[in-house]
Amino acid sequence: MSETGKKKLEALIGTQSIIQPLKYLTRRRRPDGSDRQSFPSAGAGAASSLIPAVYHEYGLVPATLTAAAAAFIGFSRIYGNQHHLSDVLAGYTIGLGWGILVETYQRHQSRWALVPISEGRTMAGLALHLRFD
Repeated sequence: MSETGKKKLEALIGTQSIIQPLKYLTRRRRPDGSDRQSFPSAGAGAASSLIPAVYHEYGLVPATLTAAAAAFIGFSRIYGNQHHLSDVLAGYTIGLGWGILVETYQRHQSRWALVPISEGRTMAGLALHLRFD
């Protein structure tokens, strides 16, 4: 996996590892009343977590397009009555913050790999190996 791909995956996993527990702790009802997993927005968090890696690897224009896509996702979640504005803003903040943290951390020589764990023909899971230089 490329370094950019690893950073994007790390940003997505880190963002969701913060957002998903918050959904169960806050238990905020969605605007349409469908369930109690509104705060924060996982979609907005995931999309915004990719912006720093895209900026670092590809520059301002692709990062701006990524930010525009993240904004569209947030708008569509509010317009579709699935999230409040504060849900989307919190998701953006967590995702962007985690993405910046990953970019900063990767510059300090950390290395990691996702390795499949298998017993024979069936895959049992994934292992995360970290190495700090």
